Amino acid sequence: MDAATRTACVLTIGNEIVSGDVENTNASWIARRLAQLGVDVGMLAALKDEVETVAMFLADRHRFDYVFVTGGLGRSGSPDGSPSLNGGFANANAASRATRERRRYYR
Repeated sequence: MDAATRTACVLTIGNEIVSGDVENTNASWIARRLAQLGVDVGMLAALKDEVETVAMFLADRHRFDYVFVTGGLGRSGSPDGSPSLNGGFANANAASRATRERRRYYR
């Protein structure tokens, strides 16, 4: 792998994904698109919509250049997004400064 190759992790938040009730088509689509752009997707993950679980996962993702997150709106459909996602990024203090600066939110 070229040293300049960017790496990414795609995280899907949703109890319905983890339980297998809904297929994770968002992560598959994102991974294919990133590959077309030359980004090496090193991990696809799905987590329950729980603040502590998401925070622990995000805290250990500093090895990736990008973290893409999909899902996580919860039952309320709040325009402020998922409490798990918001709390996860806020509590992921172990993530490197460089990764935090590259992190992007897409709605």
